[in-house]
Amino acid sequence: MQSTEPSGTLRLLVNGAAAEVPREPDRSLLEVLRDELDVTGPKPGCGEGVCGACTVLIDRDPVRSCQTWLSAANAREVLTIVRSPEVRSDARRVVRLLEQELLTRQGRPASSAGSR
Repeated sequence: MQSTEPSGTLRLLVNGAAAEVPREPDRSLLEVLRDELDVTGPKPGCGEGVCGACTVLIDRDPVRSCQTWLSAANAREVLTIVRSPEVRSDARRVVRLLEQELLTRQGRPASSAGSR
């Protein structure tokens, strides 16, 4: 990953809450979520975007936050797996979308996801 982003402030919506963070070059979304915003759902894993432990949704699209620059989330909605009451329905939606993505990558019909 390489970045040449200018300095300034980024605004994003994380699990329904507005957040402002300084725009800094070479900062991953995972670092900022965990270290600055205290969002611990996405986990550091392999650091290469392979294991999926850091997966979040940006505007409903799954991304590996360890390989995604913070600037990619500017003015966008970021959803993580969380268990607080105010975002419980969003957490279920994140899980369903992640299950669908996994099934699709495995070549299985995505309709089997979320059939609980």
